Amino acid sequence: MEEAWLQLPPPGPGHYMGFIDDDVLLRSSDIQTLLATARIYNLSASQPAVSFSSSLCKEYGWLRQRVGSSLHRVPIIEIMAPFLRRDLLDASMPFLQGIRSGYGLDRFAIPLCAAHLNIWRFAAIDCTPLTHVRAFSSLEKRFSNGLLSKEEELLIRQRLMLAMGCSVDTDVFQRLEAALA
Repeated sequence: MEEAWLQLPPPGPGHYMGFIDDDVLLRSSDIQTLLATARIYNLSASQPAVSFSSSLCKEYGWLRQRVGSSLHRVPIIEIMAPFLRRDLLDASMPFLQGIRSGYGLDRFAIPLCAAHLNIWRFAAIDCTPLTHVRAFSSLEKRFSNGLLSKEEELLIRQRLMLAMGCSVDTDVFQRLEAALA
């Protein structure tokens, strides 16, 4: 996500940038429907709902597709297929620097940045369901920066805490930041 944000021209104000994992199936026409729905409802972040046939259907119940509905509000947008409005993307990305998994961006950075900007309007778009085709496997994976997903999540949380003026465990923070250098 960070590399795309750095390399691609930024979307215009009020427009979205989407990031779709390589193990997600989604019709290209559904992307247009998702973006149109996000604009109609003035969403700051959205994602396709999780289809009933997806391997994540049980694990991500709050994202599960609701039949007969266009969208439903959700507390977070999961990192597997987020579509973020530019203002929210710009506010969130500094916390992602050097992170490879995105863990923590979805659960902590995006919601806190949306609350700070007073634009917390998230939804799963039910009329554009996705299917996740690989089994969930990144929890024990060590990424190219040398960190596990939970260590990356902790680093994002600590970056957020420092930005809010809170204290963090300096030794742990410095160790995690040093791994990214």
